[in-house]
Amino acid sequence: MSYTFDVIINFIGCGDPSRLKQKQDEILRVNDTFDNLILSYLKSHPKTKYIYLSSGASYLSDFEKPVDRLFDQTAAIKLGKVLDQYSLAKFISELKHRNLKDHFIVDLRIFNYLRGRLPELEASLIGQIFSSIKFGVEFRMNNLDVRRDYINAEIFYKAVECVLECDGINAAFDLYSCEPISKFEILELMSERYSLRYKIDNMLTLKDFNTTGVKPNYFSTNDEIRKLGFAPTFSSREVLEMEAEKLFNVISN
Repeated sequence: MSYTFDVIINFIGCGDPSRLKQKQDEILRVNDTFDNLILSYLKSHPKTKYIYLSSGASYLSDFEKPVDRLFDQTAAIKLGKVLDQYSLAKFISELKHRNLKDHFIVDLRIFNYLRGRLPELEASLIGQIFSSIKFGVEFRMNNLDVRRDYINAEIFYKAVECVLECDGINAAFDLYSCEPISKFEILELMSERYSLRYKIDNMLTLKDFNTTGVKPNYFSTNDEIRKLGFAPTFSSREVLEMEAEKLFNVISN
C-alpha cells in the first residue's frame, strides 16, 4: 500500500545536549538517512511540502552575540573551526535543501524549546535549574551571564501554520519569542516562584554547563519569518512561567 502526503514534518533528532555529546558518531548518519528519504519522496511528489526542524546550531557560530540575517554561516568553515557533528548535520541539510529550489522546503531553526514535561535529565541550563527545583538541591553556577530565547508548542505551532499557508517557499527561518531572557533573570524568577536555591561559584566556567559549547547569546534577531505573518505571542519569561507552572503543578499533585 502506498501513501501520499500533503506535508511532511521532520522531527527526527536529539534535543538533550548530554545525549547529543554521547551520540556524536551517529548524528550525521541518522540525520542524513531520514532527510534523504524525504528528499527522495519529494522527487516523485513535487507538490508535497517539507518542513525540517533545524537548529540555531546550524549557524556554526560561537554566539558571542546573537546571530542576525547578515551572519555568514560559512565563516567557521573557512577559518577551519572544529565543528560538532550536530551543528554540521543541520548545516549540511540546509545546504542540500537550498539547492532544491523547485521544491517547497522550509527549515525552522529552533534555539531553545520548552515542552510539557520535566527535562530533569537534560544537561541544558533550564534542565539543570528545573532538576534542582524538583529534587530540592542547590544549583551551582558561575557569575557570568548568558541569554536565551525560549519558545513553546504554541509559538512553534503558529510558525508552522504561517509556513503552510504559503506556497513556493524554499528558505530557512529562525524562531523566537517576543523577548529573550538572561540567566540571572531566570534564577530570580525561579527562586521567587519555586524556591530555587542557587549559589555563585566563581571556579565554574560556562563550559561546565554547555556540553555543545559555550553560547553566551544563543538566540537570533533574524525576523524574516515575520514576512509570512508570524508574530510570537509570549516572551521567554512568559514561556518559562507557563511551562514551569504545568510541570510543578503536576509534581505537587
